[in-house]
Amino acid sequence: GPPPLPPAPPDGDGALCLRLLGRRDRGLDRVDGDLGIADRSAYDLTVHAEKTKIDLYAQEKLDEPETVEVVSMAKKAGALLGKDFKKDGAKVRAYLEGLSVADARALEEKVQADGKGEIEAEGQKFTVTKDHVAFDIKKETKTTRNYVPNVIEPSFGIDRIFTAVLEHSYYARPSDPQQDPQDKKDEKITRGVLGLSAEVAPYKAIIMPLDQRVSANETYQEMEAELRRGFAYRGINYKVDDSGATIGKRYARNDELGAPLAITVDFDSIGQGEDKALVRSVTLRERDTLTQVRMPVGDVAETVARIIMKQTTWGEVQQSYSEV
Repeated sequence: GPPPLPPAPPDGDGALCLRLLGRRDRGLDRVDGDLGIADRSAYDLTVHAEKTKIDLYAQEKLDEPETVEVVSMAKKAGALLGKDFKKDGAKVRAYLEGLSVADARALEEKVQADGKGEIEAEGQKFTVTKDHVAFDIKKETKTTRNYVPNVIEPSFGIDRIFTAVLEHSYYARPSDPQQDPQDKKDEKITRGVLGLSAEVAPYKAIIMPLDQRVSANETYQEMEAELRRGFAYRGINYKVDDSGATIGKRYARNDELGAPLAITVDFDSIGQGEDKALVRSVTLRERDTLTQVRMPVGDVAETVARIIMKQTTWGEVQQSYSEV
């Protein structure tokens, strides 16, 4: 199984870190790639604001104004901080005025009782006396709320996701028992298939003449033009493979491109077969099942579009048209 999750980082270093593991297989070797999502909370921006002295607060408008108590230094105590702590007076004052009302009162009571107290501001420790710790608690009406945004840090890119998609979709097909006899000598070659769904496949369909004798026929050229118009009108990406390779090899290489459907125009389609009722019909082949149906060329573009949009299934197409 996948390796165990790492422990959560300590507070202040991001409260939570998730690793999403995707198993990817290459032959017999397993490669595990991980996708990290770190909840950094407000730690990074808080530290950055402290070091750079830049306000990184976000502001949210309140639905209703609210009255709050805020801590402010008494005038005499504030002046004494600058006199006694010199250049560090500002950071001591910022620390004291940043205390909550409850913490300010608790510190004031402690220093009054002990005569002095120790605080830590920006990593430095300072000793304050009761003359330094004198607060004026004021009431203010606020219409906004300031806060430091939390940061979610994902550590992944589209390249890793895309690679995982390809590896999960790619597989090797066993030799086709019905493959072209001319291809028998190549049966030891791995028949790779990129099993992308019709929605994401870059090419949705391939148009292929059975061979170059068909591609030279005027009827084929008219049918190809009709298919091109139908696909263009519906915004369907397709390609034409009219090379001199055998039909089996062209099926195989377009399977490896991930095209889910292939349209073949054969001799029956152009009126040179025995059954004249098949003129201007084509075969539509589904990549994963290797099954084919024959349909009128005018039905092809709409059928392909409905499969892509998940308005119909290949099983329903098989029920509507005759299998070949």
